[in-house]
Amino acid sequence: MERKAPLPESYYSTYRQYKETSTKILKWVIDTAREIRNRAYTQSNTTRRPRAQGNKSRNAPKKVQPPLDPDLSSSKCSLGLFLKLVKEIADSNLDISATYVALLELSIEQRKEIAAFYSPDADAAEANKSHQFAIHAYSQALAILKEARERSGVKEDDEVKDTLVLVATDDFALNGAIHHLTTMMEEEGFSVSAPVGSAENEWLRDNPAINPGGKAKKPCSFPLDEYELLPDNDLDSQGKKVKQVRDESREAQKCFLMDVNNIRKYCNQIWRTVVPIGTTSYVAASFVTNRAVQLVKQLEYDLVAEFPVLEDKDKGLASVFRPLLLEKPQGMTQEMFDALLDQTMFHTWTALETFSELLEKNKRPLLRDGHFGYFDPLADRERMSQHDKQLEDHCIMCNHWPDLILANELSKSWIGRRGLGQEFYTFCNNKPRTVTWALIFSCQMQADVVQARRRHLRYDLQVARNLARTVVNEYSSFLFDGVLYDDNMDLIARPHIRESLESIKFWVLGDPLQDIKYRYGWDKLSRQASQKDSLWLQNPWLTANVISEMMLDYFFSSTAVVGAGGFVQSTIQLWNMLKQTGYLTFAPSSSIVGQDTSSNKEHALLFDHLMDVLGDKVFSGPPPKSNFLKQWDIMMGVRPEEFAQGKRQYKKNASDSRRIRAHNEAGRGITPEVSDAWALHEADYFASTLTSSVQRKRIDQAENKHNHPLAAMLDLVNTELGEPTPPAPVSRPAAHTAQTVSTGLRRGPLLNLNFLKVHSLCVRIFTALEPVLRPEIEQRVLGQPINHTQINWPYLTGWIARSEQVPQNGGLPDRVLLEKAADVVKRLAGEEMVEDYLLREVADESFIL
Repeated sequence: MERKAPLPESYYSTYRQYKETSTKILKWVIDTAREIRNRAYTQSNTTRRPRAQGNKSRNAPKKVQPPLDPDLSSSKCSLGLFLKLVKEIADSNLDISATYVALLELSIEQRKEIAAFYSPDADAAEANKSHQFAIHAYSQALAILKEARERSGVKEDDEVKDTLVLVATDDFALNGAIHHLTTMMEEEGFSVSAPVGSAENEWLRDNPAINPGGKAKKPCSFPLDEYELLPDNDLDSQGKKVKQVRDESREAQKCFLMDVNNIRKYCNQIWRTVVPIGTTSYVAASFVTNRAVQLVKQLEYDLVAEFPVLEDKDKGLASVFRPLLLEKPQGMTQEMFDALLDQTMFHTWTALETFSELLEKNKRPLLRDGHFGYFDPLADRERMSQHDKQLEDHCIMCNHWPDLILANELSKSWIGRRGLGQEFYTFCNNKPRTVTWALIFSCQMQADVVQARRRHLRYDLQVARNLARTVVNEYSSFLFDGVLYDDNMDLIARPHIRESLESIKFWVLGDPLQDIKYRYGWDKLSRQASQKDSLWLQNPWLTANVISEMMLDYFFSSTAVVGAGGFVQSTIQLWNMLKQTGYLTFAPSSSIVGQDTSSNKEHALLFDHLMDVLGDKVFSGPPPKSNFLKQWDIMMGVRPEEFAQGKRQYKKNASDSRRIRAHNEAGRGITPEVSDAWALHEADYFASTLTSSVQRKRIDQAENKHNHPLAAMLDLVNTELGEPTPPAPVSRPAAHTAQTVSTGLRRGPLLNLNFLKVHSLCVRIFTALEPVLRPEIEQRVLGQPINHTQINWPYLTGWIARSEQVPQNGGLPDRVLLEKAADVVKRLAGEEMVEDYLLREVADESFIL
């Protein structure tokens, strides 16, 4: 499938977006005004009609070309001229598109937000001049165009209205709505509508005097980025700028800080709704926060690529932070100054700078107890002074960073792959030690998450360890189940499971760092840094990452077992065959819950649900209503195109599978790539890096709707966990709006399905089927004994399907075989529900402080 183009950089960057939007608005005004003037000039200078037939008259009017308009000969436009052109558009009685009016309205709001974010800054008055000018110009233009639309009585566009409603849903909705409107503008293309209420004049359209066939002079056209709206005194009489271009890097950096601050606020809102406080899962919170780090990296890379001067440390980070070290700017209250320090993550930067100096002297620096005070999870942060809050944040970060250094020295397998662990590892091991915005953001998120989960720190750790025990038990049961498998199981699944089993026991169920700390004498320096499980208790984000890693690793391992064993696929095939032939029936209340309902899919029958989420992989298409043998052969490797079509009906032209061995080794029908969330995780949370075979329509749709990539990530993970995405937390005034619920399909449970437990159930089913079906197959189908082992037991389903070729069976599987199989399947799996086969994130609430 062909992948859609990724979202443009202007979607993520407020600076690029408002620059691009400004140029598009101005270009639309200039182009529309030019077309209106050209039409008026052409019609007023056409005096006579040419001959309708025969030779061309010598007196026919010559082709009329409008002269070049001096007002429209430059890409720079003064405020006075801009408003003059807008009035011409309004007075022309054209049907003004609601898209342009809505874009003007949202552009005003975006400029106001940027200006408000700057307000605590000392140079706010100077920096905000361009925004105040744009707000003034767009407000006047908006009033003129709205009045014109009211006069014309044009009906409002429903899609535009819906876009405006979404603006108040979260901090990213404004960028998303503007992106959506600019996309609509591009889809509409440039066109000037006919006057309201008038039909098209075909005579004017076809008249060669008005629309001659010769080439017309092209009007002045300019690259989009050259269009600029300026104050009247900034342009000379020839439309050229009289003032030098000011440095835009400072402006872009401030917008970058605003974007990062919005990302941070969104992540904090997610963490405040993690269970048991809300309904957000640890896996979803982990995915969103890790994706946020990558998004900050992308924003930082784009910023430096556009303004290389910011790559220099003194002109980049230091240009923001060092002025704040000297003194509080004049005219700023202490509350405003504290807000500025928090928005720019100033204290995190100073802590990293200090820690970097300590690393030069000691590769495992440790601060003595009480240097920043003590972190008390029961303390009321709301009652703390700003100074105490700062000390607490430094205490949380600086006591955790040495743990990360020790952990990375031991192994990176569990904590160094995602989020803060990855960023901090790079910071500590590279020289020079560069403090990046992604690192600052990661460290700040660690402190923020601790604040959001301060009374649930031990609860979070207990959730991770409960899940670890479940995974360890399932791994151990599989490794010692005594079942005979083929070589694929020993090549792929078993080695990985053994390695994962030892890692979980070592890292999650134990505390390997405590012994090292006592060996280094840390207990004599810092009681707080040497407490048991400090690695987890000072970073719930890390705990959530471990929960996510365990669940994804379990998903990978279990799908490898399912693919190599073949028991699960064969059971799904048998279940489908028995249901479609009427030998396996259940009450309607137990049937599969459709994706278009809000019912809980956990209450579906297990194998109905497996057919729903894995049908395309098991059956190579929708489950069949006949020709069960054909579908069985396809699942075992014969390509669908090897079966004849049309009047020849069932005829296979290949007796052996043509599928390459590598594909068979990867699994018969089910691989981890069936999960989009797993594929995104392996791609380091960037959908654009996925291969075309893995990239799915769902990812493209989620990333290309006018919601933010973080919201799309949350929706995708919830979809595969079988959880509904709750309404987005509203962080801005929403008096005229309503919250909306994501419309993502509830595909799951999938990622959290306990496939090893499902595999074990299927092994039990075939263990019971083999002594019952083998004698019947020998007698009724083959007419000779079957010599097979446990490896071949999944083929029992194939033998039942092959019985449809026996002439007396009328093209259906043998009735006796179906009856006996149905008795076993109904007894062992008929009452099994999905809810009993899920990996749960649970713990005893007594661990909550």
